[in-house]
Amino acid sequence: MSVIQFKASYIVKIEYTKQGLAYATAHINERYSSPEPDYLKDRTIICVKIDLKSKSIEKLNMPHSSNYGMSVDMYQDKIMFGLATDKDTGFYIYDTQTGQCSQLAVIETDGYPANLYEFK
Repeated sequence: MSVIQFKASYIVKIEYTKQGLAYATAHINERYSSPEPDYLKDRTIICVKIDLKSKSIEKLNMPHSSNYGMSVDMYQDKIMFGLATDKDTGFYIYDTQTGQCSQLAVIETDGYPANLYEFK
């Protein structure tokens, strides 16, 4: 489990999966630059796993994002986080079966990733 150095101010987006588990992006106000926030460069968004049964939140080992990347969507048994990080912008994967997190976008986007939808 990763340790969060700051308390999350609020949950931005959340995706309930099954068996009392949800995945979310959380916003940390304390990570804004001072004296003036830089909404494009400040990395205030973290990815978390929420266990509703045990009432616990675990920070996932994903890069931090600016406010312009914060989506959470399910694709098969994977969670797709839309993030705008220091390295790239796009969709990152958290594999719910293995617990593995991508460290780079597996799908890069030109704009900020807002939602991912699977057409069946």
